[in-house]
Amino acid sequence: MKVALVYPHLKGNWLGCYPPLSLLYLATSLKMAGQEIKIFDRDWGPFTVQQLAFQVIQFKPDLIGLPSLSTTLPELFLLFSILRKQCTKATFVIGGHHASAMPDRVLEEFSGCEYVLIGEAEESLVKLCNVLEEGGSIDYSCSQDSDCDNGRCIDNRCVKGEIEIENNIDIIAWIISFIK
Repeated sequence: MKVALVYPHLKGNWLGCYPPLSLLYLATSLKMAGQEIKIFDRDWGPFTVQQLAFQVIQFKPDLIGLPSLSTTLPELFLLFSILRKQCTKATFVIGGHHASAMPDRVLEEFSGCEYVLIGEAEESLVKLCNVLEEGGSIDYSCSQDSDCDNGRCIDNRCVKGEIEIENNIDIIAWIISFIK
């Protein structure tokens, strides 16, 4: 599966290198699971939102993952709207702080987003990709604990321990290769 992890927010590199560590963690887990990963970071341009979208579209991903922060929702919404129109076959997943705090609202506001990831997603995103590749469906909403009980919210607390994530020097080297 081709997975695009997209960081649409300008982080302001006035202090030098400021990589999207959250996406690097996710990419590492996905790579270890055999997925084809590409990270798109708006700061690596500099790019406009439209230029960033064009790069993602050219990659032709099967799944597009986007982080959400409450303070940067307008940029995220613009990017999501462009990508949703152009990448009609891709599965869209939104995670991050905003999605974890208000998963139902994210699904409502981002029409066409198939899944919201709640909490840290190194394991749940891998599980989701595996299930989608097999043509199945997933429901890890943990309805007793989760704020979202519609089968489209994947709570990492329900997936913990199902997927073994290796910690070794190869992973660190792989992450550093993205930063260079």
